[in-house]
Amino acid sequence: MEKSKKAQSNIAITISTVISRVLDPFLVLAGVTGWMIWESTLSDQSKYVFLGIMLGVMILPPVLLLVWAISKKRIDNWDITDRKQRPLALIVVFLLGIINIIIVRTFGDRMLTDLFIMYELWMAGFLAITFIWKISGHTGTLALATGLIVLRVGIGWWPILLPVAILGVARVVRKNHTPAQAICGAFYSWGILFVARSMGLV
Repeated sequence: MEKSKKAQSNIAITISTVISRVLDPFLVLAGVTGWMIWESTLSDQSKYVFLGIMLGVMILPPVLLLVWAISKKRIDNWDITDRKQRPLALIVVFLLGIINIIIVRTFGDRMLTDLFIMYELWMAGFLAITFIWKISGHTGTLALATGLIVLRVGIGWWPILLPVAILGVARVVRKNHTPAQAICGAFYSWGILFVARSMGLV
């Protein structure tokens, strides 16, 4: 009986890990940003250039920095489980975000510029919260991405929000977060979308 429970627990952790990796914040934000690029007014050639810059300049540097920090033992793991290790990593991402906004502005598309300003607004709030509490960045980014899609294409797309709950459960099963931290990560992002909407950013 005990072996059976342990086997079930291991299966649950494995499934939760797969869900966490498939819905990793870097992948989620890259996906929704790619979709927004395709929805933009940029020419086809400019869209491909933007995608290349996004992958090579906006995504690769923070990923490589994270991998380097893990290899040097400055950060414990990919999820940055220790809250005390998070602020410095998030400050670096925030500073890179300012550079990203400057790059995006050169393309002259207001929607994409506003999108990256919203990302930076989200990051600023997430960084501030991290100094006092550890909410889930995984549920937060997925809630931001899916919420943005619903705002852009209509309330009929609300089922796309359901994976946020699935990811929240996965983060709790893996013991990355408490239920409260997973839930607050999602509601924080929906709150940011509300603020961004009121500012005319989305």
